[in-house]
Amino acid sequence: MNISGHEKMQILLEQLGIPEEQQQYFAESKLLKLELFKKEQVWHFHIQVKHVLPPAVYQIMTAKLSEKFSQFARVDLTLYAEETECKPNIIADYWQLFLHTHEISPAYKDLVLNQKPVISNRKLHISARNEAEAATLKKGLKQAFNPIANKLARQVSHLKSRWKANQRTFKNSRNKRHLKISSWF
Repeated sequence: MNISGHEKMQILLEQLGIPEEQQQYFAESKLLKLELFKKEQVWHFHIQVKHVLPPAVYQIMTAKLSEKFSQFARVDLTLYAEETECKPNIIADYWQLFLHTHEISPAYKDLVLNQKPVISNRKLHISARNEAEAATLKKGLKQAFNPIANKLARQVSHLKSRWKANQRTFKNSRNKRHLKISSWF
């Protein structure tokens, strides 16, 4: 007897003990496959969901998977959304999740954490105070953010991250040059 992907997902959700209020996001989900990498000791879950998950639900899912299976292997998760329309606030929330779960240089931490990125046309823009800062942020954040962007890509219609520093001069009392660092989605 074959078990459908939907039935496998329901069993997984039951095993994980996903809270009732979060289960609505998995109503039409399917466990597509589970890859086991013995040498690397990784279990990689591939799950199809109807809509892009809110970051809080994604965090709960990853935490529950790790909690349940960490005794056997490190857990990895890739989600595939059927409906890939993603509101800018979801992208911004994933950006915040990234910032709070990754190490950022203390020299730039306040700058990055205290600004709200501008999201337009599937582009995430953050500002830097000068060219050197923009180059450092671009290099450091790009390397760390790309794996997250690739995971999110499966949910958001093949998200790709490219970085570019755009010079813009803003007139103010000190006539500072500000750079926008853009990540294209």
